[in-house]
Amino acid sequence: MKKSVKLYVFWFIISALFLCVLFLAIRNSSSKSDQKRFTLLNSSSTNINFNNKIKDTKESNILLYANFYGGAGVGVGDFNNDGLQDLYFAGNLVSDKLYLNQGNLTFKDITSTAGIIDDGGWSTGVTVADVNNDGYQDVYVSRELYDDKPDLRANLLYINNGDGTFVESAKLFGVADSQRTRHATFLDYDKDGFLDLFLLTQPPNPGGYSNFSGTTLLKPEYHLKLFKNTGKNSFIEVSEKAGIKYTGFPNGVSASDINNDGWTDLYVTNDFYAPDFLFINNQDGTFTNSIDTAVGHMSYYSMGVDVADINNDALLDIFAVDMVAEDNFRSKSNMSGMNPKRFQQVIDDGGHYQYMYNSVQLNNGNSTFSNVAQLTGMAATDWSWSNLIADFNNNGLKDTYITNGLLYDIRNTDADKNVARFIDKTRYDWLQKYPDGGNITSLFDILNLEDVTALMPSQPLKNYAYKNNGNLEFQKVMDDWGLNQESFSNGSAYADLDNDGDLDIIVNNINSKAFVYRNNSETFSNSNFIRLELIDEAHKPVLGLSLIHI
Repeated sequence: MKKSVKLYVFWFIISALFLCVLFLAIRNSSSKSDQKRFTLLNSSSTNINFNNKIKDTKESNILLYANFYGGAGVGVGDFNNDGLQDLYFAGNLVSDKLYLNQGNLTFKDITSTAGIIDDGGWSTGVTVADVNNDGYQDVYVSRELYDDKPDLRANLLYINNGDGTFVESAKLFGVADSQRTRHATFLDYDKDGFLDLFLLTQPPNPGGYSNFSGTTLLKPEYHLKLFKNTGKNSFIEVSEKAGIKYTGFPNGVSASDINNDGWTDLYVTNDFYAPDFLFINNQDGTFTNSIDTAVGHMSYYSMGVDVADINNDALLDIFAVDMVAEDNFRSKSNMSGMNPKRFQQVIDDGGHYQYMYNSVQLNNGNSTFSNVAQLTGMAATDWSWSNLIADFNNNGLKDTYITNGLLYDIRNTDADKNVARFIDKTRYDWLQKYPDGGNITSLFDILNLEDVTALMPSQPLKNYAYKNNGNLEFQKVMDDWGLNQESFSNGSAYADLDNDGDLDIIVNNINSKAFVYRNNSETFSNSNFIRLELIDEAHKPVLGLSLIHI
């Protein structure tokens, strides 16, 4: 009897343990199936409270500057060499912010102690590189806007002291350019071991009520700029000598070895009717713009660009984003699609075959490209700004992420008419009351800008994410991956912020806090990686930290 009771108890315990294990397995399986690829972290946990707040004012507004809602970028770099990636956010009307990574996806705001300047300038792009080859990452900030205040347009160069502080040294190094710089990139174009600087310098960006509105903008004095690093903490401009003295409306640039010859080339995206530039490095200190022979057609309003191998054939492909909506309603109400007469006029004026869609230029390996955007399903992603190509799910295929959204739909055809009528009526009413002008200095003395923006739709949008399924097939996955928050997003970057082997995403937003997405791929199966860091004892430019799927 006792033996049978013991046996019963034994089997009861075994059964209970089996049920517990089964329950845990089911729960874990369910938890994993419910878990998204990404998790948007709360600012209360990350301590990142950066918010690029934009508000139209008398001195700066959308009627004066067409790019007023263009937003700003974000830079990533290990500024204190502790093995954790830190973040620098650029601000338009707010000050820039520098956050030091404390581990476990928490950050510390060190802006005030680090020496970051807040002089009222309009920051746009952020570029991180070791400019002086001392082993510490420096920061170059591109600035624009403010037509009448060139001192506030001067770009900034923060040299890293290696102790958590920086010294602004743009004038000292000869790179305090004040033309109007949308963005910049560093590259060693002459392979001398020192990083040179390429600037996306622009013409004025006039709104409809700017003094520059209706004037010629593609002037030689607004050309792109290349500065050669002398290796002695100074730069000299070599734009004309290098053959890149072109004028356009540049928005994005990628420095990459596009033709696999071991030398860094440049792809530049241009807004409006100016064609993109593809500067092929001639290996002698000069470049040749080969865009006419390299691509059959391109985007029209080219915005951001990224270059990577999307089909694993060891050739770099080019992904440029435009601003055409995916759905018919937004497409017709905001941009009205392509104009055949205007399309042909651009060609006749020396432009290119430019279509208002994203372009995915597949590298053919013979200095030509085939635009496969429609084939990939990534041709229309609304008002796109920055795009990232990276393997976000660690399966060996590179995926894409695209920021999207405009604070106000300034191209809305109904709103355009309503705004024009409202401004005309405001002027008329004022002159009826004050025939002599009423002692005002500008239209903005009598115009209520809140009444103007109230006439324009404001619709936050989801950013886009595409999973690479191979064979040039991309699947839209922002909902499945947890990247479906609606926002007005602009600059973006990826980095392994928590050193767990997968790439997290950081986004700079207008009028909402920055996004920091934790990548949860380490909890999924088949998510292996190897981390490589190539180091040069002289701190010369080498391939940096990278994750490779195995």
